[in-house]
Order: sequence, then structure tokens, then C-alpha cells
Amino acid sequence: MIPGPPTFARIEALPLYGLSSSGDAGVSGFWAGYRAAADLGPSPTLTEVWQDAGGVFLFLGRQPSDFAAFDATLKEMLPRLAPGGGLRVLWLANPEDSPGYWQMKMLFASATGAGGHIAWAVQRPALFPLGGYAVEVRRGAALTQAAAALGYGIAVDATHVSFLAPGGGFPA
Repeated sequence: MIPGPPTFARIEALPLYGLSSSGDAGVSGFWAGYRAAADLGPSPTLTEVWQDAGGVFLFLGRQPSDFAAFDATLKEMLPRLAPGGGLRVLWLANPEDSPGYWQMKMLFASATGAGGHIAWAVQRPALFPLGGYAVEVRRGAALTQAAAALGYGIAVDATHVSFLAPGGGFPA
């Protein structure tokens, strides 16, 4: 049985929210959350976070030791990372590193519509290496909330995804 949807909880008085399912990753120190663009209150739902057009999903290799300092750095870096906006997902190996040394992977997506009618599309190709393998998400891929039967998360239009391996590339 798949548990209910993950929840988000505001950290201090920051626009940062911790994701309740971070511990499910099984990776020591891993932290997942969200940096909101709008005031989403103390505990927004997954749907409310999904509809926050300027926010960024965060996947960090380790939890920041000082969330306020991390948020201040992230706030300063976001316009540099995404001058035109659209940064939707940020994988960051170590938030404690100086920003010039951040090892990161980014997924850019643009939103059309608003509220319950918001739609997301990947703006530019993204590559996520995993050892000798990688997942490629091509420009134009539709992003949606995954159905509860799949376990919650972000679903990607499979016609725009490939799995890359030493033997070649394979469509999703």
C-alpha cells in the first residue's frame, strides 16, 4: 500500500519547506524540500507546491547545517542560475560548499495557466548521470504530478525521456 501524499513543513520563517518523505530515500544525510516563490503558509499540500510557478524543488545530498544561511545563498544564486527564470528542480550535492563549487543538476520548466490548470513543460534538455548510466529529459517534455498509484512525485512525458547506458540509448 502506498502511503498518503508527502507533506511540506515550513522551516523557521523562511520560504523553505522540508519534505516529509526525505528519509524514505535511504541515503544518509539526504534532504528534499521546496523553496517557494509565494507565501504558501506553514504546511502546503503537494498540489499547492506544484502550483507555485516560481518555486524550486530541492534535492540535496546533505541537509544544510544552517537553513537561514543556505536560503540566503540560494536566494542570491537563483537569478544567476536561471536569469530568465524557470528553474523548477535543483539537485545539489553539498549545500555547504561555496556556491562556486556547487555540483548541481538542474531542470528548467515553464508554466502555462495557473492554479488547478497549471501545465509545465521542460525548457531545455537535462541530463542526470547515475554512474555509467544517465536519464535524459528532452525539451518539450510535459511535467505533471504523478498519480497516487505511482507513489506521488513528478511524472515526465515518456516520449521525451531516454535511458542512456554503456550500450546505447533506450527510450522510456
